[in-house]
Amino acid sequence: MQMVDRELARAPQDMELRIWHARILTWSGSLPEAEREYNEILATACNDPDNWAGLANVRARCRQPITQRKPSGSFRGFWPSIP
Repeated sequence: MQMVDRELARAPQDMELRIWHARILTWSGSLPEAEREYNEILATACNDPDNWAGLANVRARCRQPITQRKPSGSFRGFWPSIP
């Protein structure tokens, strides 16, 4: 984690690093921080299904519904309708 943090300090806009950071936070059990990171990632990279899967994984581990946010743009067609 220290290596990723160090690299993020050098390149905070690097999405690949931010995604790895979110994954490591999830794996280490830092779920609120992971959710916050995934939400920030999705604010700029909402069309990548891996990012949505990461957020879904965090929310499932927190037992939270995944209905609070829907993607925009071309990814919308892949999102199941929510009753």
